[in-house]
Amino acid sequence: MKRFLPFIFLLWALQTFCQEPLDSTFWEMEDSVSAMAIRPIEKPKELLMRIFERLMKDVQQKHSRRDYKMEAAYNISAPPSLYVRQAFTVEGDDGIAIYRAKCERGPMQLEGPYRITKQDSSKILFSLALEFGHSMHMKSLRNIGEGFESVGISYLFSHYKLGTIYRAFMKEYNVKVYSIGDASGRGVYRIELEEKKSRKDPYRKNLTLIEKWYFDQESLRLTQINLDYYSKERRTRVQYDYGEEMGSPVMTKYTYILVLNKRLMHKTTITLTGK
Repeated sequence: MKRFLPFIFLLWALQTFCQEPLDSTFWEMEDSVSAMAIRPIEKPKELLMRIFERLMKDVQQKHSRRDYKMEAAYNISAPPSLYVRQAFTVEGDDGIAIYRAKCERGPMQLEGPYRITKQDSSKILFSLALEFGHSMHMKSLRNIGEGFESVGISYLFSHYKLGTIYRAFMKEYNVKVYSIGDASGRGVYRIELEEKKSRKDPYRKNLTLIEKWYFDQESLRLTQINLDYYSKERRTRVQYDYGEEMGSPVMTKYTYILVLNKRLMHKTTITLTGK
């Protein structure tokens, strides 16, 4: 067990920060639009309100039974490495985030350099039992009484009014909106969010956070969220890819990459395998 303690510590340490992309696994939505034209939208309030209204409707939807496969690797650039695999099923969720309470989990498969006990497995499972959904830093919501400094997208768009959400975005982030398309008529809207320095807590003051959200121009359906957290020593990138079911978004892939001192240390992917 003592030889396995470094893995347990690493699992805990990796989960105390957020998420990141730094290799070919990650691509941004406009990369799939050939001969693209990128146009900034100077006065985006009306468009943002329409997008937020669409998200409000989407988080109320309940989706069908879906199967996912999770694969995680730790200590990638500093072996010995640990590999974790698990299949699970989700049903009756909003499709935008994967919730622990709604998952039926299969057996966890572990591959590592040491004998892994049942107690070790429980600790690993606990470290991977977080919700797979993006939370936003929203200190301003404390003024409404909830006391949150971060809130999940699903909760945000199901518990607050449009005006409150818009004001919170403007207060917490520098917001830029772009229209991206090509001659064929394909296009997405990209919302770029950079957390304002004045809104950061002291323990995150050296951490830069940039988010990019993508929405189909025709339907305003969420298609991707791309996150980049970085400091001098570490970089975390996360990407959520969304398909469509009954006109509403469902997560098709989740990718998490952690780099420490320019070395790839951890990667987790969750992939939709069937319905």
